Amino acid sequence: MSDKQSSNNTGNLSFANTEISMSRTARFWILLLFDIPSIICTLFVLCCVLMDRKLRSSVKNHSLVLFLILGLGTQLVDVPFYLNFIVHSSVSPPNPSRKRRIIVHYLPLLFLILYIFIFYIYAFYGFPCENSYDYTLPYCNQSPCYLQDPVMGIFDLFTNITMPTLLEAFFSFSFIFRVVWQKYRSHLSVQWRKQRKMAIQLMSLTALNLTINVPLSIFNIAHLCGLPSDIGFKALQYFVFLCYFVIFFLPFICLASITSVFRNFRQKILRQRREITRFTATVRPDNFGMSTMVQIK
Repeated sequence: MSDKQSSNNTGNLSFANTEISMSRTARFWILLLFDIPSIICTLFVLCCVLMDRKLRSSVKNHSLVLFLILGLGTQLVDVPFYLNFIVHSSVSPPNPSRKRRIIVHYLPLLFLILYIFIFYIYAFYGFPCENSYDYTLPYCNQSPCYLQDPVMGIFDLFTNITMPTLLEAFFSFSFIFRVVWQKYRSHLSVQWRKQRKMAIQLMSLTALNLTINVPLSIFNIAHLCGLPSDIGFKALQYFVFLCYFVIFFLPFICLASITSVFRNFRQKILRQRREITRFTATVRPDNFGMSTMVQIK
């Protein structure tokens, strides 16, 4: 009887009703130690860009500001709720009221484009199926019922997850190829020193996102194509957990790509130090050795 029960438990093991093998304590401190400096860096970059007229008017910084604002929603809302779940071992509030779910989970999605907002409101609330909630697991259960529908599940996977990932990779490499090709057609040599900043920024953002989302998409496609759900579900859980680090590292990549921020910040610090305290030191030898006199102006 026990062997049969154990077999049934193993057969029912799936992505939705299990967690990654990493302890909750380790997850708590990893997320907390990355989230705090990431929030500080995000606010610092946003202040520098929005308060500097030159940076604010630069077209290339507009998309970075949008990414940072969207990521700030995850840093300030999603991660704290996940940490709260780890501390209390239960999702709070532990009831499936529609109003609370909208406020807690979907209010940050107002920052997203209209299509995504409408699609997921319909998928979670309008689609004719019944969700089951387990408040002892992260996100109350990570498998919404609409994903079990062959049409809605495949559409969501390819349109909202896989396709944006592939398009990001395609357009990133296409943009670099277009720059090189235009230089070639104009019989101009590609001066990589001038293009280095653009290439590093673009490839850093692309690599950060694709490193997590490509394996995630591959696993999802494989499961839809017939791969048993118990194969690779542990790795899939880890990749879902690692999605937080895309948000954590994004502000640091944006900060590194805006070199003028460091220059302006350093100039302001040096200017303030010169205004607060200026001193000159004179050294005078005497019979007993060397004595230093510091004159404060």
